[in-house]
Amino acid sequence: MNSNRGSSAKLFEVEYGVCFQVNRLSLFDLLRKSDEYLWSQFVKEEEYNTQALDRLGRFPHTASKFRNVLQPAVSDFLLANGLEVTYPNGSHFAVCLTHDVDYLYFPRGDSFRSSIRSLKDLELRKAIKWLRAGIKRKSTIIQNIPRIIDVETEYNAKSSFFFLAQDESAVDFIYPIKEFEESLGLITDRGFEVGLHGSLLAYGNQNLLQTEKRRLEKHLGKKVIGYRNHFLRFELPTTWELLEKAGFKYDTTFGYHDALGFRNGMCHIFQPFNITTNAFVNIWEIPLVIMDRTLLETLSIDPATAWEMIRQIIDVTEARQGIIAILWHNSRMFDDLLTLYRKMLRYCSEKGAWLCSGEEIVSWWSKNKFFVP
Repeated sequence: MNSNRGSSAKLFEVEYGVCFQVNRLSLFDLLRKSDEYLWSQFVKEEEYNTQALDRLGRFPHTASKFRNVLQPAVSDFLLANGLEVTYPNGSHFAVCLTHDVDYLYFPRGDSFRSSIRSLKDLELRKAIKWLRAGIKRKSTIIQNIPRIIDVETEYNAKSSFFFLAQDESAVDFIYPIKEFEESLGLITDRGFEVGLHGSLLAYGNQNLLQTEKRRLEKHLGKKVIGYRNHFLRFELPTTWELLEKAGFKYDTTFGYHDALGFRNGMCHIFQPFNITTNAFVNIWEIPLVIMDRTLLETLSIDPATAWEMIRQIIDVTEARQGIIAILWHNSRMFDDLLTLYRKMLRYCSEKGAWLCSGEEIVSWWSKNKFFVP
């Protein structure tokens, strides 16, 4: 146990003026001293200075020595040693709903893939609809955002929308954020959150992060605290450090692009530990555990199998009073994927989950101080 526990506890009382449980202060210290393997998993030591990256510079699950990502082993340790978590209104666990807005128009590739999928299912009308959409691209992403808000409102849910805010001269420019000003207003007026979807290179570039954050805030009319990088590009620990310096409160990029599950064994929000500086980074990470593209593109599984995987992860999270983030691109809110998303919302709602935005969970977690590293 931490030899400075008494002085740390006293400082905690003075600063926050509340009662506390000693194990809240010493949990990570206990983890570090008692289980080298789990500590290595939590800090993801294997990702420091690694060459095992894919073509987009991402560390894949296939390169990790921690193979069982469907069991949150680090969270299990913390719970076994005294962690207790509560959520608003007696909710048993929390699900952070998120949407990356990657396009202004539906990508032709997505439309054509949907058309082929409909043909395989012998749904000719759907196949023709998607084929026409791919050719004409008349349906805009903007028109889909109110639908998502309405669907989630049915389940008393809130979510976070992450928008790109690139300079129009950028080589990977996709859309001008000014085109979404009306949508940004709608999202915030309905009590949902807008966060920054950092561009391709932003995850490792302080100037880009700050410039894109300011640009989005200008069109939004308020501060932005949440972040996820495009294509889940992330460098450990650099990205966390840069996000803290840029003024973000939380990130939710840190999930695998090629697997569902708990990347560092956590099914709870946490502050990451930088083994280079030997200190915690002052930013919250909401574990990204489920992504639509991973299910249907990377893993290439059918909706029924996808649902069974999603259900298993939700059950695991509920059993641990956990919190996970789910990424469902708003460009995927059609046909089988919309049905699957609704099914997920209904299942979580029936199990008593708090369906929330990133902003809401970070505010709750910080207020209650479940982890004090």
